[in-house]
Amino acid sequence: MPDSTTVPVLTKTIGLLRLLAEGTDATTLPRLAGAAGLATTSCYRIVNTLEREGWITKPNGSGGRYRLSTGLLPLLAPLQNLDALFDRLEPVLQQLATDLNLGAKLSVREGGMARTVRRAEPVDALSVTHPVGSRFPLAFGATGAALLASIENAELERLMASSPDTVWQHQAPDDLRRRVAECRTTGVCFDLGSYRPDIAGAAILVPSDHATLAVTVTGLRSDIDALGHDHLRHVLLQAMTLFSGTETVDASRTAAAVC
Repeated sequence: MPDSTTVPVLTKTIGLLRLLAEGTDATTLPRLAGAAGLATTSCYRIVNTLEREGWITKPNGSGGRYRLSTGLLPLLAPLQNLDALFDRLEPVLQQLATDLNLGAKLSVREGGMARTVRRAEPVDALSVTHPVGSRFPLAFGATGAALLASIENAELERLMASSPDTVWQHQAPDDLRRRVAECRTTGVCFDLGSYRPDIAGAAILVPSDHATLAVTVTGLRSDIDALGHDHLRHVLLQAMTLFSGTETVDASRTAAAVC
């Protein structure tokens, strides 16, 4: 059933821009139309509009393939500090990974997905790895619940209804609702096997004006349980309090905060 609260042609245009952002060779007009689920004539009008606005271009010698263009840069200016924010969070991730002997990652919400943008590994333990650049549905794990904690319940229900069946293999919708409620109430949420029964994690939202971000520590469920949920919650809250208060993180101060 179509969503009456959205504009279908804009949704498809956004999908088209995402295809161009992936940088594949399948960006000729016919292939874009097919991949975006658009009629060729509709795709032509959308592409022509985006090209006139300078958002996309079809360089000479490209074989008719479109590319994103510099006309998008003014729209991205408010986000130019995000990479710097990611960099400032790397010491936090590394300290968490070192002190807790767990994998630590920074994730950003992209629509209904979470993308890993930074990662730190423990020095002397195996970790559960989500490589930088990997994406997964928000209905999975502690990360997804933390990223969803700031949205309204109606939007949460819509997202759950549109999630792929695979996310419900090891959990029920009420499990996701519980994790989101936990993050809203305590600031930190725990996942104890929604992705795989032997994998667990704890996540917290990161303060940011221009993106929805979460820091997550992940490991075997036995490792998470051994550390204790109260301890992990304190560690994550203390790390984010320190980060928010200083805008930069001194590793030795972070170590003192999380020990």
